[in-house]
Amino acid sequence: GCGCSVEVGPPAECAAGPLGDPWWGGYEDSLFEKHALALVEGHDAAVPLFLFFAPHIVHTPLQVPQEYADRFAFIAPTDKPRHQRQVYHAMVSFADDIVGNLTAAFKRKG
Repeated sequence: GCGCSVEVGPPAECAAGPLGDPWWGGYEDSLFEKHALALVEGHDAAVPLFLFFAPHIVHTPLQVPQEYADRFAFIAPTDKPRHQRQVYHAMVSFADDIVGNLTAAFKRKG
């Protein structure tokens, strides 16, 4: 594992998803999102659905896809040398996008 290090970008040890289709290089929470979206999109809207989604993001190790880290580059000059604040904000943004995508999927289902 990566321990508690701050790594900007996808972790080197991430592999593609079970179907061979990487999301952010196999970034764990993006794979969970993909499966949750597939569940919602494939579910019969006439039948109630309870989905418990508990992402692991915003916990150590502090890792995030580079595109998200770049969105918070303005924090870097005032951050600690390892950019913990920058990466943490990027991780929260990533989680927020996941919630937004899941919310949109539920709304499309009615």
